[in-house]
Amino acid sequence: MPKPNWCFFHFANLQSRCQISFAYKLIPSPKKLKPSTIYLIRKRALGDVLWIEPLIRELSKQYKKVIVYTKFQVLFENYPEPNVVFKENLNLFEKMLITVEHFFHISLFTINLDMSYEKDPLKHVLAAYFNAARLPLKRYYPKLYLSDKEKNSINRQKPFAIIHLKASSAAKNFRNAFGINWDSVIEHLENTGFDIVEIGDAPGLIPQYYQSTSIREMIALMSKASLFIGIDSGPSHIAASLEIPSIVFFGAVNPEFRHFKDQFKGIILQQFCEYAGCYHTNPIAYKSHSCRLVGDSGIPKCCNFTTIQVVDTINELVAKYNIKHA
Repeated sequence: MPKPNWCFFHFANLQSRCQISFAYKLIPSPKKLKPSTIYLIRKRALGDVLWIEPLIRELSKQYKKVIVYTKFQVLFENYPEPNVVFKENLNLFEKMLITVEHFFHISLFTINLDMSYEKDPLKHVLAAYFNAARLPLKRYYPKLYLSDKEKNSINRQKPFAIIHLKASSAAKNFRNAFGINWDSVIEHLENTGFDIVEIGDAPGLIPQYYQSTSIREMIALMSKASLFIGIDSGPSHIAASLEIPSIVFFGAVNPEFRHFKDQFKGIILQQFCEYAGCYHTNPIAYKSHSCRLVGDSGIPKCCNFTTIQVVDTINELVAKYNIKHA
């Protein structure tokens, strides 16, 4: 049996690549030819997907049809723009289109946001998204839309606080909140007049208050909350988007790259560290990152809070936003 002619195979493969590349070069530049339909891609991470919404809004004004490919299309239920379509799965042609454009670094029919801010970390996540879309930044929070049924699904008589402390990101010590006696914090909240609800994929540090919810149920519940307390994660960005007064704990991540402080309704807690924001100076932080001072198993300085600090911040938040409590 003759041996395969690898040289011929390589030449044929290279020739087909060149033909495809040449064909794309024949297409006028995006400035000269603007397609009527654009694909926007950000597949995973709840908070990261939520932050594409301001870009969706802008694209919906510029294209006849915007197709958003994400595994979290549930975030965008009840979306009011009729020319925006959300998909969790693509057909074969769409997959080929995205693959070809990705291979040749072309963005004529697609805007691929996967890894966009991860590889451009020294700016706000939304700035990275708008930069990938070659559009000027619009500085506003995402919008969420609830149906009337969802709005009326929460029937709680007392004001309540939502707490979120357990997330996949919190498995990394530099994304966690240490040093807090949560029993004392809960006691203070209850004495102030708030009921407590803990959310998350599973019970966390206060399991007696845990309530299991779907993403849509969580959004509806969050929309009725008096305040939110939690780590930097998807639910914290939902709370901020709904303008729920919030206390959010940050560690190695720079909060200025995740929130707009002039618009954020709440207080961000982050302790001093000489390497503040180190997550953004590590070019492979999205793959692997460790605290420079204590490694993976210790308590980073930026994440080491106190109970009294949290209690005082709750009091400050209640006063600042005149939050009603029983």
